[in-house]
Amino acid sequence: MATWDTRTKLDAVKKMLSTTTRSIRNVSLACGYPNTTYLKVLFKRRFGMTMGTFWKSGMV
Repeated sequence: MATWDTRTKLDAVKKMLSTTTRSIRNVSLACGYPNTTYLKVLFKRRFGMTMGTFWKSGMV
């Protein structure tokens, strides 16, 4: 189970992906995840899709 801090950071990642043209790597770093691979795993586990799929879909 994700901690409150992890959930909050993942929500920030999701919001940033939906409101910016920054790369996934830059979003990852801006939200405090220096390891993009680890963030991708957490994101998919929480939201049920990859960051790339979410970003390309333009979901808000």
